[in-house]
Amino acid sequence: GLPARYVSGYLATDAEHVASHAWAEVLLPAGEDGAAGWLGYDVSNQCLANGRHVKLAIGADYLDACPVRGVRLGGGLETLHALVQVRPRDAATAAPGADQ
Repeated sequence: GLPARYVSGYLATDAEHVASHAWAEVLLPAGEDGAAGWLGYDVSNQCLANGRHVKLAIGADYLDACPVRGVRLGGGLETLHALVQVRPRDAATAAPGADQ
């Protein structure tokens, strides 16, 4: 009975991590303090999404929020290389609402 969404992104770890990651978020209703908001849960790691979860896209499911999508025609060899660099965000320079 609560709105939920699929989130794709990366999980920052101490080791090199180049694969994408995904988790779910649910919109919680306002509590006693009047605050409502999206709460992320990482089923794979059995933890709440936190500052190590880097959000790239949100959607109803994987197809809405997949990190790479396209059509390839023809033959031949191909490779895909990705480099992701993650650094802590400076709260003073962060755009309002950037964590949404």
